[in-house]
Amino acid sequence: MEHDLAEMDAMIGHTLDFLRAGSNVEAPVPVNLDALLDSVVEDMEELGATITRIGKSRQAIRARPHALRRCLANLLDNARRYGGGQIDLILEDSDEEVRIVITDHGPGIPTAQLEKVFEPYFRLESSRARHTGGTGLGLAIAKAIVEAHGGRITLSSQPGEGLTATVTLPR
Repeated sequence: MEHDLAEMDAMIGHTLDFLRAGSNVEAPVPVNLDALLDSVVEDMEELGATITRIGKSRQAIRARPHALRRCLANLLDNARRYGGGQIDLILEDSDEEVRIVITDHGPGIPTAQLEKVFEPYFRLESSRARHTGGTGLGLAIAKAIVEAHGGRITLSSQPGEGLTATVTLPR
């Protein structure tokens, strides 16, 4: 019963996070993207991920730091859980936008499911095992956060060759 209550508590917490993800409760401030990424990468590496990071930010971006951290943590945690733990992280910075590209080396997602995984509570059949945790809200939260920043998030995948999540944020 304790395990069931813990799962229900987690689902309620994630649902509240999803409902708040697109809100602008947190004020945008200048954010050192390199420091934010370093912090999230360190957390994921403590959980067993091996992350290869390429690229640096040229200057701070205006963002909601806690929300953006949550978005990136969700994406990196999915890559860690479902992509085998080896993750490539590329940061591309231009005058117009910042792109954060996260690629794992797992089984990937079928093309027909790439948009569906952004729907709240949707989980791919292969990820429904209880031991993997999750409520099917991580990508929905990430998308809501990116869109609240005026950005976009896309997924691309070749089944059997991994998944690439690309977050593009305006400068």
